[in-house]
Amino acid sequence: MTWSGRGRSLRIFAAAVWLAPMVATFTALGVGFEAGPAMADVQKVLFVCVHGRVKQICPQFRAGLRAPDGWVEDKIAESKQGRVVYVPKTKTYETAPVAITVLTAANKAKTPLETLTQRQQDAFRQANKDVTIAPLAPIVNETLGGPVKLFKVIAPDTKPRGFMIQGRFADKDADGALFSVELTLSALSEKALAEARPKLEAMVKGY
Repeated sequence: MTWSGRGRSLRIFAAAVWLAPMVATFTALGVGFEAGPAMADVQKVLFVCVHGRVKQICPQFRAGLRAPDGWVEDKIAESKQGRVVYVPKTKTYETAPVAITVLTAANKAKTPLETLTQRQQDAFRQANKDVTIAPLAPIVNETLGGPVKLFKVIAPDTKPRGFMIQGRFADKDADGALFSVELTLSALSEKALAEARPKLEAMVKGY
């Protein structure tokens, strides 16, 4: 190595040493850095979907969430909606007083979760005349790269259930591709919504 090359290497090393404490400080304060998902649990599966009266084999991305205790998947509802549907045992999506749906979608553009949530809420306001959206206390799960923000949505005209809690977190598949996982707990009343909220929180905390 020439003296000029050695001098350049020393300057780079010195800069790295000088910047390291600043990076550590900013990271601790949560300034300037966006935590990414620590999981890699999204899988691609094939399922029978229904378009009108036609049944087809469709691809679906699934996050590694499990049904809450006492709940099961509603496969018939899933075939129509293209998302995972959980309902209390002995109930269906149409008859249950509460339900949880999970939509896992590719996020190739790496759009921030806050932007995706805002788009969803804007579309919901446009589609519903009378809607109220308010933030709730987040669900803490450090393996997801940070807290999962929740929002309470009241839209009485929405069928079949107009009282909802919605949240979203990021995850990856085995190849490192980024996904958005959208959660919706819906209920027939505010009381049923409050009673079912621990089920949603347990799903996310156990992920």
